Amino acid sequence: MRFRSFFRIACPLVAFVALASTPHTLREAASGSGVLIGTAVRPYLLSEPAYSATLAHEFNMVEPEDALKWWTIRPTAESFDFKQGDQIVGFAEAHGIKVRGHCLVWDHNNPKWLAQGHFSPAQLSKLLHEHITTVLKHYAGRVFAWDVVNEGLDEKGTPRDSPWYNRPGIGLSDQGTAYIEQAFRWAHEADPKALLFYNEAEGDTLNRKSDAIYAMVREFKNRGIPIHGVGLQLHLPRLDYDFRGCRRQHRTADEAGTASSHHGT
Repeated sequence: MRFRSFFRIACPLVAFVALASTPHTLREAASGSGVLIGTAVRPYLLSEPAYSATLAHEFNMVEPEDALKWWTIRPTAESFDFKQGDQIVGFAEAHGIKVRGHCLVWDHNNPKWLAQGHFSPAQLSKLLHEHITTVLKHYAGRVFAWDVVNEGLDEKGTPRDSPWYNRPGIGLSDQGTAYIEQAFRWAHEADPKALLFYNEAEGDTLNRKSDAIYAMVREFKNRGIPIHGVGLQLHLPRLDYDFRGCRRQHRTADEAGTASSHHGT
C-alpha cells in the first residue's frame, strides 16, 4: 500500500471511488485504490455487534477518539493506564486494521493534576518527555502513525497559549514553535519507525493559519526535524465546503515535502 496515496485523499474522492468500482464496502474501495479510510473509535462501543462489525467491514484504519489522550492514559503523574488504548489496538490487529494515534501534546483534555498542578518549566519538560517516550514505546510496531502535536497554532498562525508552550511551558516559550519541534524529536527517538504528524483544525483551506503551518513544516524539514506530514482536521457544519481550497492545500503540502491527511467531523 502506497503511503502518499492515503494522505492525499480528499473527502469527496471517497464517494467517487466507491461509485466507480462498485465494491461491497468502503474498505474494499479504499484498499483496491491503495488508500486508507478510517474513523474515530471509542472502546466501550466495541462490545456492540453492529458497531464492531461495521468497523471491521468498512474501515482499514482507526483512530482512538479519546483513549490515548492525557486525561485517559495518565491518571496520575506517576502512572499510565493503557487499558482503553490496548482494547482498540487489539481489535484493530485482530481485523487487519491500521491504527493512528491521537494525540501526544495538546492544550485540551489534560487531567486535573496536570492542568492545576503549578509545575515549573523543568518539571513540565520532564513530564512531557516521559509521556511521549512511554506511550510510543508501549505501542511501537502497533501504532503506525501519531498526531504528535494537536492544534498548536491559533487563528493568526501564532503558537496557542498552552501548558506546553507558555503556561508556563517546557522552557522554550521565547522560541516560538520550538516546543513543537522538541516534541517531534522526542517522538522520533522513542519510535523511529512511526510516521509523525502535526494536526490542526481550521487549516484545511488557504488562510493565515495554513500559511503558518506550512512555513513551520518547511522550516522543520529544512533542518531535518522528523516530521512526516500534516493532519487537516475538518469540522463540517454544512455541506458547502471549500473543496477547491482543500485541493490547493494538498498542492501546498506537496511543495512543503510532506503528506497531508483529512479528519472530518
